[in-house]
Amino acid sequence: MKQGLVTYTIAIAREKGFTAYLGEGKNCWPAAHVNDVARLYRLALEKNVAGSRYNAVAEEGITAKEIAEVTAKGLKQEVKSLTLEEAKEYFGWMAMFAGHGFVCFEQTDAGAVGVDADGARVDC
Repeated sequence: MKQGLVTYTIAIAREKGFTAYLGEGKNCWPAAHVNDVARLYRLALEKNVAGSRYNAVAEEGITAKEIAEVTAKGLKQEVKSLTLEEAKEYFGWMAMFAGHGFVCFEQTDAGAVGVDADGARVDC
């Protein structure tokens, strides 16, 4: 099952033979399980509030270094920090995102779409 950009980073690591992150790896990416996201978006669509925008998050930010370390452990690979030039070669088209952080904060409660806040949240 493909789950966002992490699936692509795992494929790159398999291809390259090592797992990597850019610089210090302190940039963060939000995360949510695909099943939670699907459930929340289904409920949001059922509510059908015109002009609404939703972003489902369960974890507000996991560092790129942490993602790389877990990936490397699972693949039994070494993990490396890359320079910007090395990252362009390693990540390909995804290099433009590799050093950016995308932290999401809980700004509304999940009750807005009729969901108990027991997992992923819906941010509007």
